[in-house]
Amino acid sequence: MYFFQLFKSGRFGRFYGVVDGLVITSSLFEFLKIRKEELNRIERDKINQQRQKNEKYIRLFHVSWDEYQEIKWLFNMGYEPERIKSELNDERCPVIQ
Repeated sequence: MYFFQLFKSGRFGRFYGVVDGLVITSSLFEFLKIRKEELNRIERDKINQQRQKNEKYIRLFHVSWDEYQEIKWLFNMGYEPERIKSELNDERCPVIQ
């Protein structure tokens, strides 16, 4: 339907007099190119949003190498991993009281 709306509006050139299959077919191929570009753009946007979401998640819930080097001695001394994780999360995202 979108193709025919664009076609009727003259997006793919004018259509005079008799219905010409060649004009319709060439217009349809041009429309398919436009459609493919638009679908690719939508897919890229979706991938970029997912990548940004993953980066946020990684920054919030994963330990960087520097943080690991800073706290690895605690594991060797028997410090509980759950407690380290909760303290680390409190430092990253302090709760406003």
